[in-house]
Amino acid sequence: MYIRSLLLVVVSTFFALTSAIKFDLSAVKKDRFAEGTKCLSQYVSKDTLILATVNVGEGYNQRVELEITDTSENRNVYIKKSNVNGELRNAFTTIDDGEVMVCFTNVLDDGFQEGSQYRRTIELQFSVGAEATDFKNMAKAEKLTPLELELRKLETVVKEIVDEMNYLKRREARMRDTNGKKKKMDI
Repeated sequence: MYIRSLLLVVVSTFFALTSAIKFDLSAVKKDRFAEGTKCLSQYVSKDTLILATVNVGEGYNQRVELEITDTSENRNVYIKKSNVNGELRNAFTTIDDGEVMVCFTNVLDDGFQEGSQYRRTIELQFSVGAEATDFKNMAKAEKLTPLELELRKLETVVKEIVDEMNYLKRREARMRDTNGKKKKMDI
């Protein structure tokens, strides 16, 4: 019974690691670039594989700008791309702990006035960790059976869970130490 419960937790965690969203992004003039930027973020720990798949719908006289950064001290820029059209897939590994920010801006070409007719549909699928791994290619390269492939997927998810638990333990220890130092200073 315990193993079945653990397996359920692992599988549900595996499916929770993918986020997908679809929205319309209105076009703005160049001088209102900052006002027209829409950002989405998710906390991701260091050395985590991320696959960001962006699909930008049709839109004439509009240019979609994409920037993916993190909120770490160094503010790492993972992707910065202008004039994104159609599907774009980018995989990268995070450098530091922090929130990964995916920002979009739809810029209207010169000579056009902003209006409701100028908008682009944006689809973003954000896969983190094991979900971003291409297991199909792994299975072909290593000639894995379907059972071996599923075990490899579960092994990857369990490793991520263990890494997250170790991170939380280290963070809790830092907080405990900080709290202990503050109490000593108060005395």
